[in-house]
Amino acid sequence: MKTVYLLTFAGSVNYGAAFQGYALYRAVSEMGYPCVVIDYNREMHHRNYVLPSFRQSSLKGKAMKLLTSGERRVLSNKFDAFVRKHETLTKAYNGDNSLHQHNWDPEDIYLLGSDQVLNLDVTAGDFQYYFDFVESPNKIAYAPSFGMNHIPEKYREKAEGLLRKFNCMTCREESGAKLIEAATGNEPQVVLDPSFLLSSDEWKEIFIQPKDKDYILVFPFRKDSPCISAARAYAQNTGLPLINIAYMVEHVDGAKNVKNVSPEEWGGYVAHAQKVFTDSFHGMVFSLIFQRRFQVELDKESRKMSRNSRITDLLKRIDASEILEGGEPDYSKIEPALNREIEKSKKALSDMLVAVSARE
Repeated sequence: MKTVYLLTFAGSVNYGAAFQGYALYRAVSEMGYPCVVIDYNREMHHRNYVLPSFRQSSLKGKAMKLLTSGERRVLSNKFDAFVRKHETLTKAYNGDNSLHQHNWDPEDIYLLGSDQVLNLDVTAGDFQYYFDFVESPNKIAYAPSFGMNHIPEKYREKAEGLLRKFNCMTCREESGAKLIEAATGNEPQVVLDPSFLLSSDEWKEIFIQPKDKDYILVFPFRKDSPCISAARAYAQNTGLPLINIAYMVEHVDGAKNVKNVSPEEWGGYVAHAQKVFTDSFHGMVFSLIFQRRFQVELDKESRKMSRNSRITDLLKRIDASEILEGGEPDYSKIEPALNREIEKSKKALSDMLVAVSARE
């Protein structure tokens, strides 16, 4: 049987990136295909998380990163352990053109995973995420994102040429689907984030239940996020303790700030929260998976508005847009709508795999 080689941001020290990569790897494996994650740039992702990079703008920012490098290394090691424990990896490839140094079998299947792998600004023009390192008729994509509504002009011609070499593509957002259709002439199906490909029971197999009981959880990406004040007020009104999973925002006044939470521990905190307050897409995703009460805030910064489309598109598709107006999730309505989308997404992945597997 052909091996499926999965390429995504497997090494990123980011909860959403870790979960979507693992979920897609496991879903492909459970469909009966041998799956191997291409171990690309994991060392770079971890180094950039721990130590300052040249792209970091301020001296203050670089100094703070150096001061916290010890703690950052602890969390980095936990993410590294998560990937190594739960996924089969190729040997490590790091740096420009490193994937070109391997003799890839064109008969195998090359699956581009989710996250902003098609965002050439994020990857600094790295076309290896477009599979430029292998000539194969078996290139497919499940839920990748451009993270923007255009392909930068300096990359467009080459990017569109490489997109046309995919056998079949799906996409995570409507805006990305339009870019793929413009490049290839084929309208891709919009599918769910890979995290939804696994059930709550399957996630609980690897998640760790916290010792804390009956708590409110806040998971913010910004220090000024409205979800922080909303969570604090809700905790005070209910008398329940507030827990902050200290990641991008390391300290929230009035909360128990829990640092260096492993991916398995992070999932456990969401799964057992009385209510979740977040401005994170995957904070919302796992609240939905575990049917938690939650409140999600949109990012008001115009330069990051593309992050909002993931949240608004998903809530619209499952008929739950009222949550953005402060409404409580109605799982009697959400569950059947979400299950329909999950089945469509699983079928899209299966159909792509079957199609390229049947090629002689």
